[in-house]
Amino acid sequence: MNSNAIDYYRMTIPEKYGDCRFFCFRILLSYYGFYPSEEDMLVIGEGLSFSLVNTSPLSTKIFCPIGRTMCLEKMYGERAGIGITVNYFENNCVDDMIDKVKQKIDAGDPIVVNVDRYYLEYLSIQRAHMGYHTILIFGYDDEKHLFFLFDGLMGSKVVELSYRDFHKAVLSDCTIATEKMWYSVEGCQHIPNKEIKERTVALAIRNTCKRVISEIEFTHSVVGVLKRSFIDGDISNPQIIKFLVIQSNVFFQSFIEQDCYRYFYRKTFLAFLNRYIELFPKSHQKRITESGNDLIKSIQEVHNAWKQDAGRALVAFDAFIEKEEAMHYLLLDALQSSFHSDCLH
Repeated sequence: MNSNAIDYYRMTIPEKYGDCRFFCFRILLSYYGFYPSEEDMLVIGEGLSFSLVNTSPLSTKIFCPIGRTMCLEKMYGERAGIGITVNYFENNCVDDMIDKVKQKIDAGDPIVVNVDRYYLEYLSIQRAHMGYHTILIFGYDDEKHLFFLFDGLMGSKVVELSYRDFHKAVLSDCTIATEKMWYSVEGCQHIPNKEIKERTVALAIRNTCKRVISEIEFTHSVVGVLKRSFIDGDISNPQIIKFLVIQSNVFFQSFIEQDCYRYFYRKTFLAFLNRYIELFPKSHQKRITESGNDLIKSIQEVHNAWKQDAGRALVAFDAFIEKEEAMHYLLLDALQSSFHSDCLH
């Protein structure tokens, strides 16, 4: 077969774009008759994160913040009873990789693939290396040597990607490794919409809060080193100064440009809480809403401080960390008041 394409009219393209992975997975699931919101996927998938990842060779240790986990879609599938599978391209041979994708399409299954955004020629934006960008592939043409796909950065437009650029994008040695991963839905012809039970929601929120609090401890240590160096220390070593400048730039540019901590993930999480506010005792509901609003304001303060200098930004970020931590402790306390501990297992 020289070409094939899945009927993409069966797919629902999200109207808004906030996260490339949400965008692609929502299209993928819509093909099988399931239509989760971003809020559902983030919270049920226990995806809110406060982690730092090393974006450079291990010897350098340049950290940047990310606002979500990379496995939340699979976790969401498990919670919602959907078989989202994680697969790997087993070798680096271009023909084998292309054949694997074509086999899935010929079987009638679209797939989501991790790629490095740098090699996507169709993007008009400045293409810096970025692993874990995702695309949804639903067709191919052997005569033209290309795939048909959707990319959140291109909205509802059907995009073409050459086999050559696909191969490079998957095998990129980008420092945030793409891991040659792809995702599919297995064993489902049609998945009916299901209501997520309150206990499942409460369990997901509890697990998220506990993990985020533990992640904050590590973030505290990294920010603490930077803050002491910029504010309290007398730095005379040019190499240390250079490292601190690089680290602070990576840290806050990630914070601002990737929309990680800024608004999207936190606002998405808080929007879900507002929908399920009745889960919590009335004595906690107002405090939860106020805590969330205060957190969003704190994020903006970090942005404004970074426009002035790194030292002020680090102080503002420290305050943001404290507010984030306080909010998750408040949620844990509220859940404990609403649900017996034995229920949240």
